[in-house]
Amino acid sequence: MPSRFDWHSQINSVENEFRANRIALEFLLPRLNSEPKELREGLSPRIFQHVINNLERTFFIRIFAEFEGCLRSYYSSYKKTEPMVSQLIDSIGSKSKMPHSRIAAVHLIRESRNQIIHIPLGFASAVVNLESARSGLQRYVAFLPEIW
Repeated sequence: MPSRFDWHSQINSVENEFRANRIALEFLLPRLNSEPKELREGLSPRIFQHVINNLERTFFIRIFAEFEGCLRSYYSSYKKTEPMVSQLIDSIGSKSKMPHSRIAAVHLIRESRNQIIHIPLGFASAVVNLESARSGLQRYVAFLPEIW
């Protein structure tokens, strides 16, 4: 049976993977700049810099995907429909008697994720960073039953 604690752990692990990737890339980039012959398959240090610049956006999408997986897992334990994410957030929030402010915070995170996905790079202005998103999503998950 799925557990709230398993989902907390999965969401945390995404943020930890982000940190590990950022450290590894920041360590690697100076070496690639000084020894570009190490690169293969048409890669360049500039591409690695681009990866670093977009890393938080990439992991923001991943962390929200884990959260959505949690919501769908919980929702399917009592309903058999597949509503849109915004409806899931509202429905589960209401069922769990969450404060409206907590539900609204998760909608802001969802909107930031949507900007990352749907608005071209350079035009999107996501208002939530990864750490704040993780925290807000975890506070929402804390209202779910321990096991479902």
